[in-house]
Amino acid sequence: MSARPGFYRQELNKTVWEVPERYQNLTPVGSGAYGSVW
Repeated sequence: MSARPGFYRQELNKTVWEVPERYQNLTPVGSGAYGSVW
């Protein structure tokens, strides 16, 4: 699978995220019942 134009894929905590290219080097802050916080 490839990311959409203008997006890239990043894997974190066994989850693949499709993130806009303007957001680089995301750092996880935490996770809970409702999902992950970056």
